[in-house]
Amino acid sequence: MYRETGGDGELRWEMLESIREYALKRLTEAGEAETLRARHAAFFAGYLEERFDLILSREQDRVIQEIDVDIGNVRVAWDWALATRRTASRCGTKARDRAPTDSLANHSM
Repeated sequence: MYRETGGDGELRWEMLESIREYALKRLTEAGEAETLRARHAAFFAGYLEERFDLILSREQDRVIQEIDVDIGNVRVAWDWALATRRTASRCGTKARDRAPTDSLANHSM
């Protein structure tokens, strides 16, 4: 693991890819990989839900920059949710009720 300073000066921790691969292998062997992926997706669904109204406000630029820092995690969560046919509500949030489902139904990142 190593530290990295984000564009906003916030200290963030990054994991080396070799450690990430090893951890995923061990989680898969233990039968916990899917549970962790579901928790990851739920976290980022909630993360985006908390910022939903702000994206449509005067805070838009700041919030989009904030989300951009975690866009890799958001994409991984999104891809997993699509692959497993999980909705936001099944990931543990009510974001589904706040977004127009017809415009999101056939989109992926």
